[in-house]
Amino acid sequence: MKKLLLSCMFLAGICTFSDSPELQQGISYDKANDLKNAEKYYKMAHDKGDTEAAFYLASLYYEQKKGDLTEKYLKIASDSGDGKASYALGSLYDEQKKYDLTEKYYLLASQRGFEEADYGLATLYLDKKENLKAAKEYSEKVAKRGDIRGTNFLGIVYSKQGDSRNAEKYWKKAADAGDEGGMYNLADYYYKINNTKLGDKYMEMLEKKLGIAK
Repeated sequence: MKKLLLSCMFLAGICTFSDSPELQQGISYDKANDLKNAEKYYKMAHDKGDTEAAFYLASLYYEQKKGDLTEKYLKIASDSGDGKASYALGSLYDEQKKYDLTEKYYLLASQRGFEEADYGLATLYLDKKENLKAAKEYSEKVAKRGDIRGTNFLGIVYSKQGDSRNAEKYWKKAADAGDEGGMYNLADYYYKINNTKLGDKYMEMLEKKLGIAK
């Protein structure tokens, strides 16, 4: 399974590099699956003041299912101003169903410019905290950047508000741009209003996108 925490580095095109030779050596050992030496060199880098090393240690401990150490080093990295670490810490709390802490660190990551946090906030407010006003705000923020996931989410928000006209509008926009969620939601909407022709159209579009077309 791809490392959740390290993958945060590449979300939204944000990645931080370090010239620390200890950190680079730790990364080499990590890639070779030599976790003992990876930990050793990450700690050496961290002890020398490399704030990026804390994030790598957290990733290492996450893989080893050491939750307390994962949280500890993500907090250290987040406290240093690392937006991706704030997002990863929020994601960790989301896994633990600690949604108030998820919100806190997603907001912090968003303020620090880590764009994926805005999608995380839209999802959190829509699915977990049931705050449609905030869900709409962050869905719009995501959509304005050209991320079609936000467009699909706007359709969901409008649907929950009982505005089927705008729900259809945004789902269609998302679906036509290639978003699988938009295709599914639009097909489901049409089936519910007994428009089988259009329902079939978007379901077939989805199946083709997923490679399961008949």
